[in-house]
Amino acid sequence: MVKERVTRGLAVVDTDIRVIVNMPLFQEYVNSGDPVLKTKLEHYFLNFSNETKRYDQMRYLDLNGHEVFRVNYNDGYPDIVPANLLQNKKDRYYFINTVKLNQNEIFISPLDLNMEFGKLEVPFKPVIRYGTPIFDKNKHKKGILLVNYLGSKLLKIFREEKQNSHPTMLLNRDGYWLSGLNPEDEWGFMLGNNNRTFEHDFPQEWKILSNAEQGALVTEDGLFVFTTAYHLSNWHKVQLNPAMEDNYYWKIVSFIPNDALLVNTIYNQPLGKILLGIIYLLLALASFYVARVIINRRQVTMALHDSSARVLSILNAVSEGIHGVDLNGNIMIENPASIRMLGGKKKKLLANLHIK
Repeated sequence: MVKERVTRGLAVVDTDIRVIVNMPLFQEYVNSGDPVLKTKLEHYFLNFSNETKRYDQMRYLDLNGHEVFRVNYNDGYPDIVPANLLQNKKDRYYFINTVKLNQNEIFISPLDLNMEFGKLEVPFKPVIRYGTPIFDKNKHKKGILLVNYLGSKLLKIFREEKQNSHPTMLLNRDGYWLSGLNPEDEWGFMLGNNNRTFEHDFPQEWKILSNAEQGALVTEDGLFVFTTAYHLSNWHKVQLNPAMEDNYYWKIVSFIPNDALLVNTIYNQPLGKILLGIIYLLLALASFYVARVIINRRQVTMALHDSSARVLSILNAVSEGIHGVDLNGNIMIENPASIRMLGGKKKKLLANLHIK
């Protein structure tokens, strides 16, 4: 379920980039460089940022890495960045990887922390950068579109999961925690904490997790359930940038320690106790019914036995001969008087009886 929420949340970025790249206003500005169109485009980005609430930054950069214009989300108060505060990003990995792409190709960065003027932004701001080159009507590359998706929206899913009895972790391809059980373990690859990895704490488990798409395993540490989430969009599944292929997935892992497994079994859960109580009650009722049936049958058997004994006693006491015959006239029951009358031999009485 977490994987579905993650991939569904990122799928909208694909649509947003398509809309922006193909909008006539953007194409007109790229072809003409008209400052009036630039101003209109800045306000379009401003409104887009305010309405979607998905992007920390939206910007257009020229081929030299200079920001031509940029809109910052500012925690819900979007604003157009003044020209004197625009920066050059030619040395940043996301510009280098995006500017060399062809038309309709897209770059997606790993989920990491935003940096401003070469330093980590504080408080930490997780982002995923999406970039694509922009071409004019003559198919000449003019610059790149770059948007920073707010990773906090994605990580909110995992913060919510931490409130559950089975918290879920998000790991990057190298096993670093992007969302972990302990906040101090997160973002080790950006903070210089290279030993804060899943592999460091669970080396044997990581060998299995890193080489399998999904699964579950029980070890001496506990129960691990994992799957792989990809943030490849439909747009670039056809034209994938091979250089960044390995960055397009995360590992989603749930972990229950051994000492918690027993606590989390069904008979220790409130709902489980209710269900087990109902089951026990049904079993008790079924057992009571079976016992009653068995007792009733025994009582009926004993009553028939007593009744037969009384009948036999009466038959033996009377002086008249009494016979019990079947439909063919064969004597089935007879008393001592009957035996004396017939001379001790059973005979058919059909000839002398009219049996209906």
